[in-house]
Amino acid sequence: MHEWQQWMYKNAYVVPTTGTYSITAVNSKITGWSLKPSADVWYEAGFSKN
Repeated sequence: MHEWQQWMYKNAYVVPTTGTYSITAVNSKITGWSLKPSADVWYEAGFSKN
């Protein structure tokens, strides 16, 4: 166990705890969009021509 701990300390600098990430691409013409969990974006989101 001690040898494994030494190997991890020397070789595995960062051990990921999750393998997921999130990417949200939103056009600059989208209005009312929010990533807040409490936001109900489906009826507040819209599209602007400008």
